[in-house]
Amino acid sequence: MTVATVSPNLTRPRLLMLLDDPVDSRIEREATSLTQAGYAVHILSSHFWKPTDPLRETLPFAELSRACLPQTPGQWPAFWMFPPSRLLSRGVLRNVCKRLTQVDPPWLTAAIQAIDALRPQLLHVHDLKLVPLGVLLSERYGLPLVADIHENYPALVESYRQLYGKDGRSARRLWERVEREILPKATHILPVSLEMWDHFQRLGIPAAQMTLVPNTVNLQKFEHPTIQPVLPPEALNKFVFGYVGLIDAPHRGIHLLLEAFGQNRAAMPNAFLLLAGIVNDQYRPQLDAIIERYDLQAHVHFTGWINESEFPSHIAACQVCVAPSTRNEAIFGIHTKLYVYHLFQKPILASSVGPNARYIQESQGGVVFEAEDVADLGRHMVAMYQDPQGCQHWGEQGQRAVRERFNWSVTERDLIHAYRQLLPLPPSTMQPPALVAQAEHSL
Repeated sequence: MTVATVSPNLTRPRLLMLLDDPVDSRIEREATSLTQAGYAVHILSSHFWKPTDPLRETLPFAELSRACLPQTPGQWPAFWMFPPSRLLSRGVLRNVCKRLTQVDPPWLTAAIQAIDALRPQLLHVHDLKLVPLGVLLSERYGLPLVADIHENYPALVESYRQLYGKDGRSARRLWERVEREILPKATHILPVSLEMWDHFQRLGIPAAQMTLVPNTVNLQKFEHPTIQPVLPPEALNKFVFGYVGLIDAPHRGIHLLLEAFGQNRAAMPNAFLLLAGIVNDQYRPQLDAIIERYDLQAHVHFTGWINESEFPSHIAACQVCVAPSTRNEAIFGIHTKLYVYHLFQKPILASSVGPNARYIQESQGGVVFEAEDVADLGRHMVAMYQDPQGCQHWGEQGQRAVRERFNWSVTERDLIHAYRQLLPLPPSTMQPPALVAQAEHSL
């Protein structure tokens, strides 16, 4: 196992984020806001996009270190912890330890090395799967722990295991036990939605222990987007229904969108369906079968994986953006892309799944259809196709809501307030970020 050397920042309060996934837009927003507020943010991630990724990298918003962990299959829930050792970092013993402890020994070793080098004053773990590790480290070092919960992880694990033909119920029960017994040990919790907040309160977690941090959009990031032509020739001058995001499992509802589109093609002769995002190989055959059944080959376009910088071009190409999620408990937060759809003044057709439906109603920026009801989805697609003035009105309403209420400049205030309660800033760091950077450079 290889871990990059981490150097402590001596001028600002230091926090260490632990991350088992790529640095996504939520983490970038949080790290940027905390850095600008006067904190020194370090991220330790076990994710490599490619083998040539450096072990250490200075990002605009944080210092990133990567832990090169030995590869073994699966994360298994459990509830207590053994000390790390080289023996437990290998093969069968490693998997047994993960089953019994919910902490991967090489991950623990990497985190200990980073803490010993960085000497952080606060730990911040992303997602439930790293909460047991965070609690163990918090107790060992006496550090406050922030648990940043992006999703309903027990339901998500069950959903993905079912996609691959496995029984996900036992895994779900174990992760639900992590929620009940380990998550409350965190010093502070950041739920991503009101629905998740309510769920945690039902588990007995007090409101004072939580701060709501939704996945709102950073307006500055999309202030001056470069819009490129992205539609295939057969989609030019068509009425485009679009979806931008992962197409990785049935809970995304793309199969329902294709069914509704296919069943109502005659009522929408000039319509086209743009699906922008990487498609899971296990899910793709189901989608291809629907396309073939309704002869949609010339009316549907899959882009494959697209970079976040390409989102504006694909959204701008649409007349209506669709969020067809199924009734799935894993969907506990409003997808960032809904805010981005509205930022580009696109009306949204969303399923009646809790957070998304609530957002459409609050923003008045679109239409809600009954989740998993193909006929209802089709009726609303036809109605929006035939009502361009209504679509324009919903798009304008949504854009206004995002610019005034549902954006990161509003959300970050609560995040920073929570951090200042947990890790107060000394007077010497209460200054503009540019001056802090100059002070560090002079050391």
